[in-house]
Amino acid sequence: MAGKQRRLLYAFAFSAPPGSAKIICILSADFDTLPAVNEFHTTMRITRFSDIGLRVLIYLAGTGQRQGLATVGEISRQFDIPINHLVKVVARMAHAGWIQAVRGRNGGLSLASDAKTLRIGAVLRELEGDAELVDCAGMDCALSNDCMLRGALAAGLRAFYQAMDRYTLADLVKGSVGEQIIVMHRRFAQEALQT
Repeated sequence: MAGKQRRLLYAFAFSAPPGSAKIICILSADFDTLPAVNEFHTTMRITRFSDIGLRVLIYLAGTGQRQGLATVGEISRQFDIPINHLVKVVARMAHAGWIQAVRGRNGGLSLASDAKTLRIGAVLRELEGDAELVDCAGMDCALSNDCMLRGALAAGLRAFYQAMDRYTLADLVKGSVGEQIIVMHRRFAQEALQT
């Protein structure tokens, strides 16, 4: 394709309430100047920080008070999470009042919130923060005055959080997941006694 400019078009269609016009946003870019494919993120994902936070809450809810405190080292090993990352997440969740952290030789972590009332949407809102899915202000976009993308993505994010609000922490540890966590916790405690 020597001498020819290759163009790539993106078309986004957003559903609208009945009787309203569908929102369509078309973006065009020079194919040759786009970032490499591996620089694009093709899915919406929660941050690693939130992922770790949810795993910690699930683990603590699964172990429960009857199993004793879980240590940062234990959780780090169970989920292959670097301790320095885990400590930051634990501190944030303790500050939010979801977990209790006990210092010292016999210290560890326990759930401070009721797993039956702690909503996953609320946890994600706190851990993810208020960031928008797209940074329209940081881009020099010719469509910025008329584009509906920002509003459509904000509506999608609200819908995501509303869907997550239907689940509690207790819902996530029902059945075999809770049983598996108890086995993991007991196995870790037995291995610690042997060393």
